[in-house]
Amino acid sequence: MIKRNWDFWLGKFSNCIKAWTPRYMPSLASKVAVVKLYALSRVYYVGSILPITKTTVKKFESIIGKFIWASSGWFLRVSFEDIKNTPQKGGLGMVCVGSMCHSIMLSQFLRLLKSDYNKSLNHIGYWIGDFLDDLLPGIVSGPRAHEVPAYFDEIVALVMEARFDDLITQRGWHRLTNRMLYNNKREMFPLVKVEREEGISFKRAWKMIGSPALTSSVREMSYMLIHNKLPVTERMFRFGVNNDPYCVFCPRAAECDAEHFFCSCIRVSDVWSWIKRKILEISGENAPNKDLIKFFLPVSNKDTELAWLLASYYDYAWRRLHIKGEETLNFKKFFGFLTFKYRLDEQGSRPSLNIPGLL
Repeated sequence: MIKRNWDFWLGKFSNCIKAWTPRYMPSLASKVAVVKLYALSRVYYVGSILPITKTTVKKFESIIGKFIWASSGWFLRVSFEDIKNTPQKGGLGMVCVGSMCHSIMLSQFLRLLKSDYNKSLNHIGYWIGDFLDDLLPGIVSGPRAHEVPAYFDEIVALVMEARFDDLITQRGWHRLTNRMLYNNKREMFPLVKVEREEGISFKRAWKMIGSPALTSSVREMSYMLIHNKLPVTERMFRFGVNNDPYCVFCPRAAECDAEHFFCSCIRVSDVWSWIKRKILEISGENAPNKDLIKFFLPVSNKDTELAWLLASYYDYAWRRLHIKGEETLNFKKFFGFLTFKYRLDEQGSRPSLNIPGLL
């Protein structure tokens, strides 16, 4: 019964995703919104009633992953374990299907315990009343079952997990909501891969690229850069696409990783020198390229301006050199672009920018 129900709703979910796939969505955030608002809303009801298996969760995540990364390809793909974190932790805020279904099912069960409907309470008390007597005294007043079916074993496991996390207590279980339960699970999600590999916190970097001064396209370009997912020559070599990892433009054999592409290559030397001078002018402090490529910017009261300047440069350089195939960045064209973008981004609801000497 459980398998047939989930297979049916998995099909409904898949059909909804297929209906949205041909539509133009300019950003990853818009795709995440479609999944959360239109596709996953179809499965929350059955998730509040029937337990979901790990196999079913993987099927949902596979469909979601193909939808989000269909246009960018697997080179740019950030793992589902990473994107289900909040943007403040390096994710995209994608819903974790398994955790959400567990929290919905548990909150629905607690709602039944709080109700005055005797038939529901007697039904629960018959199967697992002994386990809940401390939370709801008197629930085992009637007959009790000798064997507990697997369905109620799932519920008992969810209750025990919440008790272990000090969420369900004798005094506090009445106030629990699905949001509180899911947020508790989300706090325990593993750190994103780039933070685990570096062994340091990227909290300030995520805050930088989450600035409302950045447009969605610029923000997502910076997001992929920090996660080291851009298909630069060195990364393509590691995946067996290129014959070697070296830059074909620089006279010395230098590996063309992200730092070289944006900071050290002769194609960007003039523009990057100006960017670094401007960062020094704004913050009063310089920073090495290896830090700037990860948005480890100098501490300043002008974080918005620093994030906007650096992210705008990365987006412009990538579009010109990689997407359009230009051989070098022209400083005058870049300065004209930046001046126009500066005036444009000051309009509307975005925060005001104040970059000394830019205009």
